[in-house]
Amino acid sequence: MVLLTGHMEPAAIVPAFQAGLDGLCSTAMDSEPLIKALELVMLGESFIPAAAGIALFQQRQARLQAHAGGPIAPVSAHDFLLCAIFRAERLRSYTASPKERQTS
Repeated sequence: MVLLTGHMEPAAIVPAFQAGLDGLCSTAMDSEPLIKALELVMLGESFIPAAAGIALFQQRQARLQAHAGGPIAPVSAHDFLLCAIFRAERLRSYTASPKERQTS
């Protein structure tokens, strides 16, 4: 099941996936990325927009920081970008046609 929404509170995302949601898509997404996200879900993967992932990450960082009683080591922008690039490459490999897979 994929939820198409204009806005979702970060605190509601994890419970929604735990309840069986497979994908979360924004109404602001262009048609091509939306189709790719749906294809990814049809292949058995989960999908969450990068903005929602960042919001979850920031929420988690704030909780960890509050629990630790002070600042925790932040993830560098470089490491965050590496994770985003890896995710994009994974998405592209899942949604590529057989012909596209042969050329890459």
